[in-house]
Amino acid sequence: MSYPEVELTSFRVGTVGMSNFRVLVMSFHPNLGIDGLLGMDFLHRFRFTVEPDTATLVLRSLKK
Repeated sequence: MSYPEVELTSFRVGTVGMSNFRVLVMSFHPNLGIDGLLGMDFLHRFRFTVEPDTATLVLRSLKK
């Protein structure tokens, strides 16, 4: 299965923003309750945790 790939001029998750970011466009069945997925090409830039009890994604800067 293939999906269209587009480049977003800006992309924001909470307070974290990126520019010129490539994404795949796909739709999910409404019963799944999924608004979208973030891949490791985005997440590897952060220390991240998922808090399932509140359905929250927490992104923290990596120390350099």
